[in-house]
Amino acid sequence: MIKVKICGITNLEDAKLAVSMGYDYIGFVFHESSPRNVSVANAKKISDAIRGIAATVGVFVDAPSADVAKAAKKCGLSAVQLHGNESLEYCAALRDTLAKAGSQAAIIKAFAAGDISVVEKIKEYLGVADFILLDAASVSAAGGTGETFDWAIAAEASRTGAKIFLAGGLNPDNVAEAARKSGGPYAVDVSSGLERLPRRKDYDKMMAFIRNARKL
Repeated sequence: MIKVKICGITNLEDAKLAVSMGYDYIGFVFHESSPRNVSVANAKKISDAIRGIAATVGVFVDAPSADVAKAAKKCGLSAVQLHGNESLEYCAALRDTLAKAGSQAAIIKAFAAGDISVVEKIKEYLGVADFILLDAASVSAAGGTGETFDWAIAAEASRTGAKIFLAGGLNPDNVAEAARKSGGPYAVDVSSGLERLPRRKDYDKMMAFIRNARKL
């Protein structure tokens, strides 16, 4: 069954509702310029409340590896999502940094799926990143833009053997089509598509999204 991740969670109420609906991953954004940014302290409180029910993911953008590892350990993150220009060398070193900090967090490396050339880049990260996330290319933000991309690129990326998180403009109306056209990703990832305000989710949309995703 396809996994479902909701990102941009900023409060406990939204997190608890998401896990009650069956969301598999709860994402926290630690990038300061994001309108959905949360502090490590706040994310820890939310993580502690839902531990053992859903996996938690911290989103970072070109952050120092020591900061990533510290947050991963403190919050008990299941995975760290690297949403910037993190190099292959950075990702390889981060795994050691995480282990030394006492964290077993998996690594999700995000790429902007601007065109099919991203598939060759993904191949370089196989064996270093545990998962690959594909998002829409944007010059204005690292993610959460609400923009989609050509899902055929994701289908090609899946053929590399990578476990793909499909993101970028997903919402209750297009998630089923997106998953089919992308070749059946490991997971679908949604953020702004379920918002009623930048820092609060729309509960009806949350339910509709996971129901449509689970139909696959």
